[in-house]
Amino acid sequence: RVRADADRAAHALTAEVRPVFVLAGARRVTVVAAPRGVRVLTDADVPGLGRGGGVLKPADVEALYAAARDRGTWVGV
Repeated sequence: RVRADADRAAHALTAEVRPVFVLAGARRVTVVAAPRGVRVLTDADVPGLGRGGGVLKPADVEALYAAARDRGTWVGV
């Protein structure tokens, strides 16, 4: 489901979207077999996501944010 949601968002936003599954409130996560192409994290790991590269310019962030908030973006996706 996480991969499908990321694919849907990537299509709607015309931007690269990577699937991440975050376990809120978990102190530690041990993943025996990670789902293919999905990062599994705790909420404590979320602040470190920015270190993965792919920095957007402020104008691009604003445009992406506006598109994500627009309900019309998600109709028919």
